[in-house]
Amino acid sequence: MDLSKVQHSPDTSFLSAIKKHSPDLLEMLYIKYYKNLEVYIIQNSGSEEDAKDIYQEGFLAVWRNIQLEKFNPNTEDEFAAYLIRVCKNKWIDQLRKNKTRQFDQSKEPDTLTTIIEEDVQEKYIDEVIHHFQKLGEKCRNILNMYYYKKKSMKEISLILKITEASAKNNKYRCLRKLREMVLNEKK
Repeated sequence: MDLSKVQHSPDTSFLSAIKKHSPDLLEMLYIKYYKNLEVYIIQNSGSEEDAKDIYQEGFLAVWRNIQLEKFNPNTEDEFAAYLIRVCKNKWIDQLRKNKTRQFDQSKEPDTLTTIIEEDVQEKYIDEVIHHFQKLGEKCRNILNMYYYKKKSMKEISLILKITEASAKNNKYRCLRKLREMVLNEKK
């Protein structure tokens, strides 16, 4: 597939391209993230067929959440993180429902414990993603550049045309605000 077709003009956002059902973008996203999930499911007592089913369900659920405006990814990274978490959660739910499926204890003695720990961690990550969407654009931009795009504070300060110290302070404040939002929800 020619990924150049998926490039967006500056006035078209990632989110609007998904909402407009851009077939090239949706196909690229569907293909791009499947393999990671397939490996995860096979390593956790599943088959390729299980992976295909779970991925299709998860992808449709994410797409539906975007259409219903329950999730509004601004970048492909946000979309991918949410998609993988939804799919992993669906697989964990499937394992819990299917009592006949047994874990191979000789291969991975703590597979069930690992899956439960991942489930708890992923629910926390889902909360962070949810609250990240509620942050102001400036905070989302700074945190996205630092954590997802792996830009240094110096690079961020140049992009935002502020001092490096200001960039560090802004990142700290935004991260603290995000933590407070997540922790306040747990109370």
